[in-house]
Order: sequence, then C-alpha cells, then structure tokens
Amino acid sequence: MDGINILVAEDNIVNQVFIKEVLEDLEVEYEIVSNGEEAVEAVKAKTYDLIMMDCLMPVMDGFEATRTIKGLISNGDIKPLPICALTANAMKGDREKCLAAGMDDYLSKPVRKKELTNKIMSLLKLSTEAGQSDVDANGHVQEEGTAKVDEPPVQLQDVDDEPLLDEDAVANARSILKDKYSGMVEVYITNSWERVEEIEKAIGDLDVEAAIRPAHTLKSTSKQMGALKLSDVAKELEYCAKAMHKDEEAEDVSMDSLSGYLNQIRDLLARTKKAFEEQAE
Repeated sequence: MDGINILVAEDNIVNQVFIKEVLEDLEVEYEIVSNGEEAVEAVKAKTYDLIMMDCLMPVMDGFEATRTIKGLISNGDIKPLPICALTANAMKGDREKCLAAGMDDYLSKPVRKKELTNKIMSLLKLSTEAGQSDVDANGHVQEEGTAKVDEPPVQLQDVDDEPLLDEDAVANARSILKDKYSGMVEVYITNSWERVEEIEKAIGDLDVEAAIRPAHTLKSTSKQMGALKLSDVAKELEYCAKAMHKDEEAEDVSMDSLSGYLNQIRDLLARTKKAFEEQAE
C-alpha cells in the first residue's frame, strides 16, 4: 500500500497503539493526533487519503471535527477524502449521528485487525476507483452499501456470570500487539486506575458530566484488552451518568447508582489485574 497516508484521530493511548500496530503491518504511512482540533490542523497542513476519526475526544470531538473538515472540502480548501468513525458505542442513533456529521462509514471498537484492515481497504478502494467524479463536493464516497451499523437497545447488563478475561478478545490483543502485549497490559492497568480516580472525583463533586468521559475510556480500553466484565460495568456507569446529565430527575439512576458501579469497578479492576498476572505466569 505504497503512497497511502492515513490520519488517525484518537485520544486513547491504548487504542492508539492497537491501531498503530495494524497500520504498520499494512505498511501505510500514518499520523496519529489526540483530538479533533489537531485533526483539522493536520488536514490543512498535509494531504491524506483517509481519516479514521474517534467520536468522543477532548478539545473538539470527532463530530465537530468532521463537520469542519467537510466544510474545508466544500470550500475547495482541501481535497475530498473519506472519514470513517471509530466509536466504542453501539447505541441506537449512533449511525445517524455519524452520517449527519458527514462521516462516510463507521467502525465499532474494539479494534480487530481483520475488520480494520477490511474497512481501510474498502474505503481506499472506493475513493481510488471512484476518482474525483464519484466523490461529491462534501467528500462523501458515492457508493451504495455503506456499512450498516448494529443498533442494539441500551440496557443495563447482568455481568455476574461473565469471565474476567475473554479468551477471544485476549487472543485478538495478543495477535495485534505481539511482543508489546505485556507492556500494554501494564499501561492499561495504570490508565484504568487513573480513570477510576477521575470518576471518584466527579462523583464527589456531584458532577455527573465529568464522569462520562473516564467511564467511556474505561469501557473502551477494557473491551480492547479483553476485560469484558469490567467493560460492561463501565458501560453501565457511563449510561447512568449520561442519563442523569440529560435529565437530573431520571428514573432509576442516582449518585448512589454511580457510586455502586464505581465500587464494582474498583473490585473488578483489582481482580482483573490479578487475572492478567496469573495469565502471564
């Protein structure tokens, strides 16, 4: 894939490493930025063939960044290129929100080598075969069959019977990271405790909005590393925090609910750390 240059906008260090490893295996050029504002500045300074855009980032999120970049394309300031959403969410309405922002396709995390490779190949093939005539003024690839997004209903999950580490997900992590796997486990555990501290502070400050991002990050990184049980509880905490932020009088959720999930997360993280250590023996 000589001559291909991909911009990745992703703030999560664990996800950055996974994506980096896949892109290096594909032998493409790439640049990784940590927020939407940096992505906008990057496309102004350099020509890319594809953008992989995380949706939830600090400073400027992926939706605003996409709208800004599509505006640059419409004005003729930069060449058209496809933008693919990267998101840990699989909630109803996510696909519509991505498309409304101008994104051309959608890929759910965790990062899996085959899925990410196929998505990149598909989007690059479309933009290459189509040429300028089949890429509209807003940078959308004019192609039927844009990936359909699963939209399961949001619901709290019973995770009591799930194993701490999912064998398939761990195998995926090992296959991508190779000799970097053990080091990334340590990074993940450290990163996770930092997110726990952020959630604890948010709850102590009665600031539910501040709990959303660290819960989202914990959900995403845990799923990527194969700690699905922890990921599920972080997802529930994120869901509750979002519900409370949207409606302070939301039924069935409260600060006590968030505290309860946080206590579960602390316990699960300690046990998950031990499970990783036992796995390494």
